[in-house]
Order: sequence, then C-alpha cells, then structure tokens
Amino acid sequence: EYLGDPEMEAAYNTGRRVARALATPYPILFKEAAGSDREFMRELKSQSSALGAELTVLWSHPFTEERQLIGHKVPKEGRDNLEFGYGELMRQVHQAKERPDKRFILLIKNIEAMEPGVRTQLQEALRIRELTHPELGQVSIPANLQFLFTLHKDANLEDDSFYDRVVVKALPSSDSQSPLALNWPRAITEDNYLREIKLL
Repeated sequence: EYLGDPEMEAAYNTGRRVARALATPYPILFKEAAGSDREFMRELKSQSSALGAELTVLWSHPFTEERQLIGHKVPKEGRDNLEFGYGELMRQVHQAKERPDKRFILLIKNIEAMEPGVRTQLQEALRIRELTHPELGQVSIPANLQFLFTLHKDANLEDDSFYDRVVVKALPSSDSQSPLALNWPRAITEDNYLREIKLL
C-alpha cells in the first residue's frame, strides 16, 4: 500500500507501534530513529485522546532532580512549617488513584539525559509497581497509570536493569527530517532551569 512512499510507510508503522503499546499496561521504551519524534508525538496524542486517556509529558534533562520526579518539602502557605510537595510522578499517581475509571499516561522523554541516580528512583516503580520514600512511605502505583519513555536510538544508556523493566519498541525514521538530537539551550543553566523548563 505504501510501496515507494517511505514517509507514509514510516507514519503507518509508527501509528501501529503506538497502538500496540497503548493496548498494554506495560512500561514501554520507544527508541527514536532520526526524524521520528514529530510523527510519534502526533500519533501518541491522537491515540491517547481517542482512548480518553490523560497524557502528561515530562522532559528529562541534565538537571533533573528527585524533587521534580517525586517531590520535596516546601513551605506551607500561611504557616512556619513545611509540607511535602509532589513531583510529577507523584501527581500522576495521586490523580490516577482519585480517578480509577480514567487512564493516565506519563511520558518521560529523553530518558538518556536523566541523571542515573534519579533514574534509579523509577526502578522500584517499574519492577513491582511500588515506590518507597522516606517522607511518603510505601506508595503503590495504580494500574490505570502507564509509563512511557523515549530514548534516542544512538544514545549510550548503560543501564541493563532499566532495559529489563520496559518493553522496547523501535520507531522508523523519516528521511525528510533532520536527525533527532537533544540540543540543550545554552541560555538554560543549572541556576535558572526550574524557571525555564515546563511540562507540555
């Protein structure tokens, strides 16, 4: 059907891989080939919406900290004491528990850019669907929350335990687009990244 049209064939194959991933509850790692991200995100947003699922995207970067993923203590409004403020993972867990009838999808992009120490925080959640934290205790990950990840196909992620906990799917490339890369903006530094990096 798409013989001679590599772009149409790549789009079809991307859509099929996304559909198969969303048909399971398992954590999925998408290896992104050159030029595949735009079509992947288009298909993921479209198919998530069709399923009635809420999709949240978190970009990994060299300054990712545990507090962004799980949370940290913050001042309590109007008082002198502190309370625990949720990171994005815990916000999704909380929402999924409040709405067991709704599906939630957390996509963590460019997992290779995340500091290894922070990535290990995900290992327990991926392995036994639980998270143990000194402030939160033992937190169960609800069944209606699915984890997705993206990784540049040429990235050197030397983390066998992470690979063991995800299903890997390779996205086809598109010759009409430039190679995918994590080009970190020079203007964003360790001092200002919390103000500049936002969720999509």
